[in-house]
Order: sequence, then C-alpha cells, then structure tokens
Amino acid sequence: MKATDVFTPQRMPTVTLVSSHLDRMAEEYKGVMEEGGKLVRVVGPSKSGKTVFIKSSVGNDIVPVAGGGVGSPEQLWIRVLHSIGSDVAIENERVEARGGGFKASGEVEGNVFIAKGTVAGEVSRDKSFQASVTQTKAMDALQQVIKELGGTGLTVFVDDFHYIPATVQVELAQQIKQAVENGVRVAAAAVPFRSEDALRANDDLQGRIRDFTFHYWNEDELVEIATLGFEKLNIRCPHAYASSLAKEAAGSPQLMQSLCLETCRELGIYETSNSVVDVSGDPEFFRAVCQRVSASVDFSTTIKVMRDGPLTRGSARRTYVLKDGTAGDVYQIVLKAIALDPPSLHFTYVDLQGRVASICEGDSPHFSDPCFHISRLVNDRYSSDKIDWDAEQHLFSIRDPYLIFGIRWGC
Repeated sequence: MKATDVFTPQRMPTVTLVSSHLDRMAEEYKGVMEEGGKLVRVVGPSKSGKTVFIKSSVGNDIVPVAGGGVGSPEQLWIRVLHSIGSDVAIENERVEARGGGFKASGEVEGNVFIAKGTVAGEVSRDKSFQASVTQTKAMDALQQVIKELGGTGLTVFVDDFHYIPATVQVELAQQIKQAVENGVRVAAAAVPFRSEDALRANDDLQGRIRDFTFHYWNEDELVEIATLGFEKLNIRCPHAYASSLAKEAAGSPQLMQSLCLETCRELGIYETSNSVVDVSGDPEFFRAVCQRVSASVDFSTTIKVMRDGPLTRGSARRTYVLKDGTAGDVYQIVLKAIALDPPSLHFTYVDLQGRVASICEGDSPHFSDPCFHISRLVNDRYSSDKIDWDAEQHLFSIRDPYLIFGIRWGC
C-alpha cells in the first residue's frame, strides 16, 4: 500500500480514519437526518475534522458544495444542481414594455435586443409605444432542488458555510427552511464565532437547527492516526515520536496526517516496506519532518504582519535586549514567545508573560495592546478570524493550527 493512501491530509482517510470518539455523535447525526425537517450544522474550529465526520457519516449519499464565493441563495442552489449533474431548467415568458416612441418586436440574447422582420413592417411610430420581447430567465433553482432531491436521502453538504455573507445567510435561511420541510437533507460546516450567527438569529429557523459541536482532538486521538498508519506501512514508531507529532498538530487531524506522511518521505518509505523500518529519535530528523510540512504551509505574509505590527507614528518603538544577544520590539518578542515550546493554541496573560520574560535579558514589555493590534491586523486579512484576543479574560487564542505551526516552523 502506498504511503499516500495511508496518510491522506487532503482526502478522506480510510486506513487512518479514527472515529471511535465520534461514534455516538454519528448515531445522533443519522437520527436527526432521518427525522428530517432540520438543518444540521457541524460547528467547530478550523481543521478539526468536521468535513471528514460528515462524509464518513453520510458515505456516498452526499452532494458537496462550497460556501466560499456564494453571493446569493440562487448561486448556492445552482451549485447543488451542477453537483448532481442537473441542468438548470429554462422557461420563457412574454413581457411587454410601454412608453412613447416606437413599437418593436424581437428577442433578447444576453443583454442585446435582436429585432425581427423588416424595418418597415416591424418598427413603427406609435404614441402608445409597446415593445414586446421574449426573455429567458432561470427557473427557480430552489424548487428544482426540492424536486430532484426531496425524499431521496441525499444530503446537501455546504462546506465553509461561514464564508457566505451574513446578509445572504439571512435570506438563505428562509429557503433552507422550505427545502428541509420538503424532504431535502441539508448539513453545513462552519467555524464558531463569539456572537450568535445570522442563521441562529433568524426566526425562520428557530427550532429547526441541530448543532453538532466539534473540538480539537486530544493527543491520544491524534497518536492513534500515527499508530494505525505506520503499522500498515511496516514502520516502527516510538510512542514518544508520535506524541511529539501530535503536539505539533495542535489538535488538527489533518495536520497530523501531513506530519505522518512527511515522516514516511523523510524515511524514504513510499509504500509498505518488506522489512521493519524504525523511526529515528534524532531531534534533527524530527526537525526535518516539520520543515517538510512547513514548506506547504505558507503564512509568511501573515507572520510578517504580526512581526511588524501597526505603522508607528512619531518615534520608533522601544527595543529590548534578548537572551540570545539580539534585540527586538514588543511585536517581535510576542511572536517569538508564541513560537516557543510547548506548542499551544491558547495563551493566558500569565503564560505569555512567562514566555516573554524567558526571552528578555532584563526588562520585558507589556503586551496587552500589541495582542489586540496583532489580532486585528491578522483578522482583517481573512474572511474568518484567525486570532482572538479576549481583553476581559486576557486570553490570546490562535484559531488555526496551521498558523501556529507556521509561526513555529516557518519564521
């Protein structure tokens, strides 16, 4: 078996599908879908396994569509129809327009009016001008989705639902209600936000949403990915090494898959070995694997924004002497502190203060305001928040495991 079939960061895993901790949730999910009449939302942080959960629960009975780039409800339903290989039906209707001047007949092609007949016979001066044209318009895409998918047992799965603008979500909520009432199964994956989202706040879906909440995986669950996969490839992996990979994965099964796959490549193993191959415990080997993964994780511009901070006004920022003999301002120091061992997605003020102090030779900076500015600068670059600074709880959180990995290995 090929290593790329065992460890599948970008595809649905089979050999390394770890789902025992999700079995109860999967049963509840199937029950809700069979009951019908509800929108199922799988809510959890980025790269936490939401999509894999849906696909493993539904199997082949899934109609996947992406929420990114959807600017209207109709666009979403048209994507659904395209996904099932259905052409959007077209109907004709006759329309008339009145005004002063000429009378004409013809048809519309795109946005161009094509006149029919001769000028003498078809265009005439008339005080009660009437222009009759034949126009085409798309049949109501939602009704076509209901017609083709209602009662079929197929699930429309909208990935990255949070990318759909809030104003569109509100209008879409009314149409989703109509779809589920007519036997269309709809599931959506989204990341959690602090405030109640547009769908939850919409009266049309009150009582019709069933949330399944995901969290980042714990270390034991991630280690199981390594155990299953390496055994299949005849690779002997020490638990300590698998545990180190799990820590770097920061709760993301997808990132864990990448780390395991690059371990195979660093070993030169591309398919199941005829003899047992041992994973080296050498720190340089571990570093090489992480650097391999970091080559495909590009947050370089984001990291530069974090390091530079906002534009300064007037005098330059104060610099602090660091224990490694260099100097840096508060933004550079905070970035270095985040990158220290052990990897983490959440930093209390005390945690971050200890990390900052361990870097600085003497005085260390205050960083509440920098944490706020870093979160704002980074989040302005993305459609969903990557960093959260809770000023009341003094908690700095990174919402994307790939970002913390990039900070640690891509700086």
